[in-house]
Amino acid sequence: MNVAFPNLVDVSLLTPEIILALGGCIILIADLLMPPTASRQSLLTGALLALAAAAIASFTLLNRNAAGFGGMLVIDNVSVFFKLLFLLAAALVLLAAENFTEQVGVYAAEFYGLLLICTVGMMLMASTNELMSIYLSLEITSLSLAFLATWAKKEARSSEAGLKFFVLSAISSSILLFGMALLYGISGSTNLRQIGQVLTTQASPAGLLAMSMLVAGLGFKIAAVPFQMWTPDVYEGAPTPITAYLSVASKAAGLAVVIRIFDVALAGRSIQGAWIDLFVVCR
Repeated sequence: MNVAFPNLVDVSLLTPEIILALGGCIILIADLLMPPTASRQSLLTGALLALAAAAIASFTLLNRNAAGFGGMLVIDNVSVFFKLLFLLAAALVLLAAENFTEQVGVYAAEFYGLLLICTVGMMLMASTNELMSIYLSLEITSLSLAFLATWAKKEARSSEAGLKFFVLSAISSSILLFGMALLYGISGSTNLRQIGQVLTTQASPAGLLAMSMLVAGLGFKIAAVPFQMWTPDVYEGAPTPITAYLSVASKAAGLAVVIRIFDVALAGRSIQGAWIDLFVVCR
């Protein structure tokens, strides 16, 4: 069996995500080597430096308009815009969470590392052009956010917020995955462009059902009506910096996926306008 390894050009398209993931791992390893009485201020500095390096790498991808890994990854100005937005949101949350990390004490490194990994998942959501990659990126983000929401575990409201977010996120992910499975059954592919080529101007009932499930699953991620029931309890119970992160970065990541799916898979189709109108009503 021949194993095809990605070339350096494909890997270079993932430079921002690789930098950020390595930064999160280095922070966790450095925390293990530091004595318990040492200051964690250097870890915050390292996390901010990782975000800055990832932002610089993202700027180099402007006007690149490239695809890699067999079309699974797409780099364009839209994806770069969302990457920079996620990095900026993460940096502001880190700066705003300084007092919060003093309260969690020895768990500050885990907080920084998990926030960076969550940002990596969001950045991948903005760039992936294939259903399973979108789902895996979304799960990385959702699981990280569930842990971050319940970080203040000694408070009952925080534990409740994390549990509600985890359960409802799992339900919405299952609906989303079912819709993706239907799309794969209809088109025989998980690539969005190939799915768009198979979809006809008059969508089949199975195709409409699949798209409806995608709308329901993604509606939870962007807190669109009527899928916003989780937001009051989660926003109230989660730590304030995480609430800010949820209200900006999490919704932007869901919006990036919506744009990627409904603008690519349905581009030029007569039914595209109906889905656009549906999302306008939901928002």
